[in-house]
Order: sequence, then structure tokens, then C-alpha cells
Amino acid sequence: MSAMALVTSVMLSRQWVLLNNEGMPFLSLKRRLKSARTILVSLIAVCATASAASGQQTSPSSASRVQLLAQLHSSDAEVRSEAFDQLRSDPVALRDPKVKIALVNLLDRENNEPIYGEEEDFANYTSWLAETVAKIVDWSDSHQVCVLANSVDLSDELANHAKVSVPCLLRRLKNGQNRYASGPDTSRGSVVALLIQA
Repeated sequence: MSAMALVTSVMLSRQWVLLNNEGMPFLSLKRRLKSARTILVSLIAVCATASAASGQQTSPSSASRVQLLAQLHSSDAEVRSEAFDQLRSDPVALRDPKVKIALVNLLDRENNEPIYGEEEDFANYTSWLAETVAKIVDWSDSHQVCVLANSVDLSDELANHAKVSVPCLLRRLKNGQNRYASGPDTSRGSVVALLIQA
């Protein structure tokens, strides 16, 4: 039985005893009402304390979200990937401005990591990351759009927001960096195709 239920049952039984024992000459009506009032005030105090204590507790989802955001900064790509996967599957988290910024920053970080042919898991992870960022990016923020435009897997959303994405795509073509090996950018074709689509 919870503390609240216990206090309520004690109060009700005590009130019943106080108000329904008119045969007890030593308890005046005034004294019975005063006792009932004291019990009621005590009950309200217990309820207020219980409400305040429960309001101060951090919800498990927000506590775990804070941990996941911290894991996005890990030096271990697998830890970052697992944290991202958990955030990506939580629609409420994806509406949180802190999560949005953290995922854009994560994509920016992963855009600068070299990719080797045998890292299929990493490529899949960055592909999901770019796809997720395309859904949450602030299209009025050119920095965020350029981060998305620098990802390996270019989102079709970039073509839908050509006004802000074309300068980023042109800069990418001009820089011509290849993340797969030394030499010219082998993804130039997809950048040009996206520019034509825009």
C-alpha cells in the first residue's frame, strides 16, 4: 500500500470515529472538527510533498537521451553508430532541437572520416545518418545544408531546396575531395546529377 493510500485510509477511519461517536461526551463537536481539519491539512501536505518529489525526478527517456548525446562524441565509431541508431528510432527525440544539432554535428564529423572499401557497416551507418539529417535539417541554416551536401550519400531533399543547397554542392565540386582514396572525387557524377535535378 502506498503512503498516500495509507494516509487516506487513516484519515477516513479517524474522521469516521471522530464524527460518528456522538455518544462520547468527552469529545465536543468543536474538537472533532478541529481534529478532522488537522488530518485534512496533513493529507494535503503529504500530497504536495509527493507531487514535488515526483516532479523533480528526471524521466528515464530524457536521462538516456543525455547519455546518447554524449555517446555521439565518442572516439569509437561503433559507439557513435549505436547511439545514433537509438536516437533515430525515437520520433520524440528527433523533434528535440538539441538532438537535431547533435546529429548535424555528427554527420559533419563523419563527413571528414576517411572511408575504406571494407567498411561496409560504416558506409551503411553514414547513409542512415545522412538520410535522417535530411529529414530534420534546418533548411534556413546554410551551414547545416552544406553539412548534408558534403555527405557521401546525397539526399534528394537537396534538390528540393536548391536555393540553399546549390552553393554547397558547387563548393563540393570545386574542392573535389575524395573520401575513398587519394585522387579526384569519384562522387562528382552524383553531385552533378543532383545539380541538374535541382
